[in-house]
Amino acid sequence: MQSSPNTGPSDDYESEVDLASFIVIASKQKVYLHWMTLKEIGNIGFSIERRFVDNDKWEQIGFVSGQGEYYTQHEYNYEDEPGVTGLVTYRLRQTRIDGTYNYSRMVSVTIKQYDDIVLYENHPNPFIVSTNILFQIPDNLTGNVILKIHDVDGKDVRILYNKPVLPGYYNIEWNGCNDDGKLVSPGIYSCILETDSKKFEKKMMKLGYKPKFD
Repeated sequence: MQSSPNTGPSDDYESEVDLASFIVIASKQKVYLHWMTLKEIGNIGFSIERRFVDNDKWEQIGFVSGQGEYYTQHEYNYEDEPGVTGLVTYRLRQTRIDGTYNYSRMVSVTIKQYDDIVLYENHPNPFIVSTNILFQIPDNLTGNVILKIHDVDGKDVRILYNKPVLPGYYNIEWNGCNDDGKLVSPGIYSCILETDSKKFEKKMMKLGYKPKFD
């Protein structure tokens, strides 16, 4: 997780949380937060913080206890009902056993009514480390939605989402790894969104270096 600017890790206690994903879904008037850790050492838990588009101030809206010492995958869920429409931003504040903390990346969603299926351009694109994939599901769609990554030969690289659908706006991060957790090679990849009746595709580019601009 991203380090907080005003605190740091303790010198006398090992503390680490490997945050694999942080997904936020807006469905009608509710927001569903889902995150997954691969390993936790000295983790007290996660404060859920929220910020509205017209306010720079973060507010804590909930807390979910961590696993303390846990060396396998664990999933967390939290449900919020902001009571507004428009853009809402969330982040996680993970607190260590020594009282210091880290922040996750920020994730924004838009609360509104949804009439069409849309797969948006991922951002950033091109990307080096990770990229965010955004799509929306209309209120009248039922069944499963699959979001996956293909390589240039059309082979499966990563299944990012495969669940019964809720209407709303989705923001899902791809960390550039395949289903085995290994980093993929630089190149062109396809992001594919499939429903029972439709298929959408966007191209993305993964870079292997940081480009220099004159």
